[in-house]
Amino acid sequence: ADLTNAHLVSVATYHRYLPAFRKLLAECGGDLDLFFERVRDFKLEE
Repeated sequence: ADLTNAHLVSVATYHRYLPAFRKLLAECGGDLDLFFERVRDFKLEE
């Protein structure tokens, strides 16, 4: 598969925000229901 700008941006975005989502999951004690509830209200900083 060819790499496109859309693919590269999605990978960069994933890596940019992964630490924040890992932190949020840890704050939720690994409770995925709580995690996804909090993700709905999660504001990503630009």
